[in-house]
Parts: sequence; C-alpha cells; structure tokens
Amino acid sequence: MDAAFTVSTVPVLTSSSLDLKCAESKTQDGKCLQELVLGLTELGLELNIPASAATDEVREHFSQTRVAQSQRLPVEPEPIDTSTAIPPGANINFLNFPFITNRETVRYVNNSDSRVMFVLRGVSGSGKSTVVCTIKNLYATRAVVCSADNFFLTEDGEYEFDEKLLSSAHSTCQQKVKEACHKGTPVVIVDNTNVKKWEMKFYLSLANRCGYVVILVEPKTPWKKNARELHKRNKHGVPLEVLQRKVNSFDDIIPSYYGWFLNGKMSQKLSRFCSSLFMECQEKFPALKRDLLQELHVQPSLIDEETAQGILTEYFSHAAQSSPLLHCTSRFCARGKVPGSTTYHNRRDVQAACGKSFCLTITAVVITRRTLSIRVSLGENQMPLFDRPEERDWAKGARGFYSNTSVLPAGSSNCHEGEDEGDGFSVVRRGKKKGRLAKQTKRKTKQSPRKEEQDESNRGENLESGDPFVSEATSEGDTSADMSDLSEGGGLAEIFPHAQFSGTGRSCHCTVKTARGIESRETNFDILQLCDIERSQLHQLSDFIDVKHGKAKYYGDGFCCVYFTKPLKVGSLFSGYY
Repeated sequence: MDAAFTVSTVPVLTSSSLDLKCAESKTQDGKCLQELVLGLTELGLELNIPASAATDEVREHFSQTRVAQSQRLPVEPEPIDTSTAIPPGANINFLNFPFITNRETVRYVNNSDSRVMFVLRGVSGSGKSTVVCTIKNLYATRAVVCSADNFFLTEDGEYEFDEKLLSSAHSTCQQKVKEACHKGTPVVIVDNTNVKKWEMKFYLSLANRCGYVVILVEPKTPWKKNARELHKRNKHGVPLEVLQRKVNSFDDIIPSYYGWFLNGKMSQKLSRFCSSLFMECQEKFPALKRDLLQELHVQPSLIDEETAQGILTEYFSHAAQSSPLLHCTSRFCARGKVPGSTTYHNRRDVQAACGKSFCLTITAVVITRRTLSIRVSLGENQMPLFDRPEERDWAKGARGFYSNTSVLPAGSSNCHEGEDEGDGFSVVRRGKKKGRLAKQTKRKTKQSPRKEEQDESNRGENLESGDPFVSEATSEGDTSADMSDLSEGGGLAEIFPHAQFSGTGRSCHCTVKTARGIESRETNFDILQLCDIERSQLHQLSDFIDVKHGKAKYYGDGFCCVYFTKPLKVGSLFSGYY
C-alpha cells in the first residue's frame, strides 16, 4: 500500500525550503525513503513519517539521522580580515564604511546572492580612488570598476585628458556598467565625480531595473569640500576655479525613500511563497474568495471553480515597484519634498547605516482587497531607523479607506471623499461602479515647515514612547473605545510572541504585490487598519486554521493574515531608493 510522507521545513527561507517539490511524495521502496531522509537531513529539513508507514530499518535510520542532526555543531563562518584590503598609507578613519569595516556586511555582500552598485561621488582629490581601491580589494573577483577616467589612460598608464572626448569617455563607462549589470556582476563600482544628480541618472535607473541595491559613497576626508586643498591633492591637474565651481554646485541627493532591501533571489522566492499562501487561503476561507471576486464585480455563483481560480491567480498582478527587489521602507522622503525628510536624511545614524547589512524578521503574510504583503518585526538595532509619520497620524484618527465598518474597532470612522488623511492625500470611497479605491492629491493643510522640521529635529535619534493607538486628545462626541486595557494584539502577542501588533514599528512591512490600480504605499494603511482590527478582538488558538508555515485567520471584508509559528530570517542591505 502506498503511504504518504510529508516534508516539514524549518521556517527559514532558503532555496530548499521554498523550491522543494516533494511536499507530498509517495514511495513503496524503503531504500528510496531512506535516501530521501538522508537527503532532506543534509538540507536541514525534516520528514514526518506516519506511524504505520515505514519499515523498522527505515525508522531506525531516521531516528539515528535525527540524533546526528541534533548533535551537529554549528559551522563557524570563516573570519574576514578587512584590514588587508586597505591600501598602504591610507587613513582607516577615512574608510569607516560598513561595507568595508563591518564583517557581517562584507560577508553578506561577498557570500550571498546580493547585487550591489557603489556609486562614488566626489571632486578630484577628495579621496575617491582610495575608497574604490579598498572596495575592489575587499570584493576581489566579484567586483568590476567602471570609470570615465580610464578612457584617458594611455598604454603606459599615463593620464592624458582631452575635454573633446569627455562625452565618449562617459559613454564608454556607461556601456561597461550596462554590460556588467546584464551579466549579473555582484559588485559594480562607478568611479566618477557625479557632482550633479543628472550625471548619475543612467546608473541609478539601470541599477533599479537590474535589481541592484544602490549605495552612494562620498569620501570621508575633511577636505572633500575645500577647493584649495583639493587643488593641491588632485592628480589630474584640475584648475582651482573648476574645483571651486564643482564644490559649489555639489548636489545633496535625497532618495525617494530609505529602507532595507532584500536581494533579487530572496525577493523572487518570497513573492512566489506569498502567492502560494494567497491561493491556499482563498481555498480554505470561502468567504475570502467570495469577497475578492465581488471586489472584481464577479458573482461566484455564476462561474465555475476553475474560472474562479484563474481570476484570483491574476488578482495581485501588479508589481509593487519598478525594481525587482523587495524592500521594507524606514522613511518615505519623496526626494526631500516630505516635511521632516531632510532632517531624517541628515541624521548621523541614518548615514552611518547606509550600506550595512541587517537581518530582518518576517512574522506574517497579510492579504487584503488591495495588497499582498509581509509583516516585518524590527530588532533593537533597526528600530531607531524606522520613522513613519503615518503611524503617528493614524493614532490621531487618520483612518478610513474602507466602506464596510463592520470589522473596524468601535469608534473607527470612514473618510468620505475629500476628507484629509493627515498626509496630504484625500480618499475616494469605494463606489459600486468603479469598485476601486483611488487616490487624489490634495493641497496640504497650511502648516509651518519650520515647526515640522523642528519637531523632527527634537525627536532626533529617539523614537516616541507610549501606545500610539491612544490619542492624546479626543474631539467632542468622539465615541472611540479606549483599548488600553486590552493585552497587546488582543491576545495575539501570547499566541505569536515574535510578532509586533502595536506601538512604533507595527506597520513595518514589505509590499509584495498590489491589485490593479493600487499603489504600494497603500499597504501601510492596510496593515494599520489590520492592527486596529486585531486589537479590537480577543483571540484563541482555535480561531485559526493551519496553513503552510503558520496559522491563518480571516477577519472579514478582505482582511486575512497568516501568522508564522516561527519567524523567517532574511538578510538585507540598508540604503536609499534613488
């Protein structure tokens, strides 16, 4: 008789845990099963064998294998001596970048599927060459250096600049970078002055399309903005007046947002993983399937199961962003247009973290009518970098977005068309005909930018304390329920202690996909809405249904969450999206 054997994976996202094709395999041959057990053990996986399904020989082998696995000592990573990459005579204080001095970061970039583009910025004589040489030495064969200056080097290594050929030099450099990115070179170094943002536009756009994390690198030398000192130090004989002009016109580049970026391979695996969970959840929760089909104005009773499956497979068909990399936003900046973003951009801890690796903890997958995302729980070293004004605005009553109030906490209200959401946008309620939530730009309420910047400055590197769900003041007639007496997450914290359901950082996430016509930024509000729903209820373990890697619950109105029984750990690089 055939016996079914299921593979249960350790919930850490590796190629084995997501690409495994034999989740439910059948075998009659004890030897075949024995080989399967051994192979899975080598991958760090476990095979659950039904009591009546295996021979004594196989069961004994499986028992011995499990013991051997439990006694296996962790493999210590090889130590990395970053000092050997520093050129002779270089000042280590001027090379204090995490991708040079931080061993975990160097190991992550060197030994993972990461794709990183270092874009150097600095006037001639500022110390770029030393930084480039160090990066190249550190990442060795994984790195390629692309510089317009190399176009002017003779066969003897002499530098002969010709201004008439400058355009050709940059075209050659761009072509080399393009070839390196299309080839998948792990580390690409762009060694040009890049004084103005338009000079970097080609490289930034290429990096985003090809799945590279961009790290802007400026030398840390104290004379990098001193034209006279630069004139003494630069090796290309650049005139003083030219150097002074470049220093005066040097752009401060503020990104669209800062955040933690996953590498391309992990982003693809997570995307497939979330899509798989979405399909599993709509199968196990008929109400979720019905609500999503009705969102598309499809009556479930009028179509067969195969058609419904085909429609829902394409429900989240819009990529979250132009880059193939998933990311977790720490601060939305809009290139400096958002109040407070300049202060955040100039914070010392933010700049020090750029180019540093962090381990993110993924705790859940969230499904709504509009977005598909993963929840991230931040650690102590990540939390200071997280600054989302939307969380503070939400605590002051900036809720809404949903026409169905049956699943909202007491006192939560829906915003009608034109009501301010506290972030300069207005909400158009979901209509019967359009069936989609649209976003319209609204003139921002008059507010002193200076005061906003001052508030952000006073906040500094510390985050606000206290429960942001409890408003400091309530308007007359406000019937909002005071939920401060509830346990965190209404009991969810006891069931899933590794996840975060309240406080600063509760909306931390990676948007995986969105429904057609929905922007990825809406995920933030979906998760804040879910946090309200979670806190409005008391939870018991019996409320949840078993799914892959965790337990799922459908809250109604398109809100479904899969809580992982054990968190998933993934690596990332902190930087900006330019």
